[in-house]
Amino acid sequence: LGITDVDPLLYGLLFERFLNPDRVSMPDIDIDFADDKREQIIEYVRAKYGADSVSQIITFGTLSTRAVLKDVGRVLGIPLSTIDSITKQIPVIQGKVTPLAEALETIPELKWVKTSGIIGPDKWGNLPGGEIFTSPARVDGVFVADGVVGDYLCGKYGDLQSTPLRIEVEDSRITGLECDDPELLEEFRRYTSVDENSNRVGEFAIGTNLSVHDVIGNILQDEKIPGIHVAFGHPYCEHTGQTWISSTHIDCVGRCFDIWIDDEQIMHRGEFLLD
Repeated sequence: LGITDVDPLLYGLLFERFLNPDRVSMPDIDIDFADDKREQIIEYVRAKYGADSVSQIITFGTLSTRAVLKDVGRVLGIPLSTIDSITKQIPVIQGKVTPLAEALETIPELKWVKTSGIIGPDKWGNLPGGEIFTSPARVDGVFVADGVVGDYLCGKYGDLQSTPLRIEVEDSRITGLECDDPELLEEFRRYTSVDENSNRVGEFAIGTNLSVHDVIGNILQDEKIPGIHVAFGHPYCEHTGQTWISSTHIDCVGRCFDIWIDDEQIMHRGEFLLD
């Protein structure tokens, strides 16, 4: 066809097409059509040359993990500082940004597990769904379980609003317990003393089900109430990436939480402040 012999100066053609050393392959021939007439051209070519001789191709680009998070964060209106703090945790190895799925599986700081209630081969969730959880590196403070506690204690003691369990935690370990119900206090103490990690915070979770409004005495639903619950014992290491285990796991649910993340309040008395 003599395409490669064309003088770009003579015809005012773009030099990049002829001088770009990266274009090592022979040039192709194409014609651009307007979007609103393209289907007509395709049908014409199919009719002339046969459907088996005509096909459509597509080109596409990809975004790196960091770029995707920044785009999604911008659309959702998340502050840039928050997005930057997340993207900076995603490593670049030999010039390549770690894929998001791999980053979520390997970076402890990003290891939050979303339970939507949808059951799959690698994810599980209780119904109704609605919480995110992680296994924190360290927890210090006082947690008041004035909702419910888990396992068989939930069915036995139910709503704890009138007899809340006060739990003191230091370096993720229970250091003190107080409760006006001596039987509950003793049973909870025994439960969290079964093995060396039974009294260790294994789960820190935020309930996100906006349709659940108050404690009913059933842990599978009550832990989904907007607010915080913690669990002592097994950290679900198969999901959270935690490196220790326990033979026990007991959830503790409270009421009416105020929550701050990075100096920004996201919940007031159990009501999310986010749009």
